[in-house]
Amino acid sequence: AETVLPDDAPFRGASPEELGLIARWLASDGVRIVSATSGYVEPAGGAGKWEAWCRLARAGTESEHR
Repeated sequence: AETVLPDDAPFRGASPEELGLIARWLASDGVRIVSATSGYVEPAGGAGKWEAWCRLARAGTESEHR
């Protein structure tokens, strides 16, 4: 087990792989959220505030592979 402490990165400390695993599980058949302390919510703007950061990251990755 690992404790993930929130940080200022786009995924708040979780890795992209961990997020993908959870997203696939939530989208799979038979999964439903019955109850949660504060309900299940996603931000209204989604990850929109990270768009500029993602563009920079993608540009850096693409320049490495040229």
